[in-house]
Amino acid sequence: PMSAADEPLATVDELKALAQHPKFVGIGETGLDYHYSADSAGIQKASLRVHIEAAQDTGLPLIIHARAADDDMARMLSEAWKAQPYDCVMHCFSSTAELARAALDCGFYLSMSGIAAFPKSKDLREIFAAAPLERILVETDS
Repeated sequence: PMSAADEPLATVDELKALAQHPKFVGIGETGLDYHYSADSAGIQKASLRVHIEAAQDTGLPLIIHARAADDDMARMLSEAWKAQPYDCVMHCFSSTAELARAALDCGFYLSMSGIAAFPKSKDLREIFAAAPLERILVETDS
């Protein structure tokens, strides 16, 4: 998401055309990341809206990257899901309980990475402990 301003925005039609390939299994990774700077928040939100619409139109799951943008992310994902439901994976989830609840309320998946094992990740472990098992995915870099 942080480099969304570096390239022209993809269109919904372009993403849908790419999604026709048999190995295309999801839309994204896309999302919002204000960790280093929120200067590109506007273009990140525009890109996210395009990706959400492509996921809604294709039926492929949206793959989300979220960092330091939880309020905007929860609002955008929830509003879009209420307008037209879609599937979503919260990739490498390391955000707040509030974003987890918003995602789970939409029936999305939380994907757990090794970050949950870090000593300072007690809050994150509590989020996953409270989430329904059928909504948790485990990911690895191996």
